[in-house]
Amino acid sequence: FTAMVDAAEVLAGQEHNFEWLCVMQQGELRDPRRTVQLSVEIVPMKNSTDNIPYFLQQNGTACIYKITGTCDFFLYKMMRRIVGVLVAIGRHDADLHALKRCVHAYDNNDESNQTEMQVPIKLLQTAPAKGLCLEHIQYGITI
Repeated sequence: FTAMVDAAEVLAGQEHNFEWLCVMQQGELRDPRRTVQLSVEIVPMKNSTDNIPYFLQQNGTACIYKITGTCDFFLYKMMRRIVGVLVAIGRHDADLHALKRCVHAYDNNDESNQTEMQVPIKLLQTAPAKGLCLEHIQYGITI
């Protein structure tokens, strides 16, 4: 859990280039630089597994990790890939140092560094849509 929180802190709070954590079409003119706010919480479940879906059951107990993301504009699959990164680091399939290297390389717009650096495959996992939900949209205009 603490590794997930540490990874969220690396990605959140300041502007980063999320080009490597989204799906963009060649020639797309959207700026991939975004500022995201992220939080990771543990939501405890009842000890009884009677009413808990099978995919949340782990060794007779269950908990849900609630990851909340706020941004002025999400890119396609950006949040699902952020969740995939947090889960990979939380499971220790990927390490925080590799995440920091990727963020640094893309933030500095160093094309040669991006080309030479291979993003670890475990940092490119897309979380399944199942279990993810859109909670709120706020527009800056009157509708």
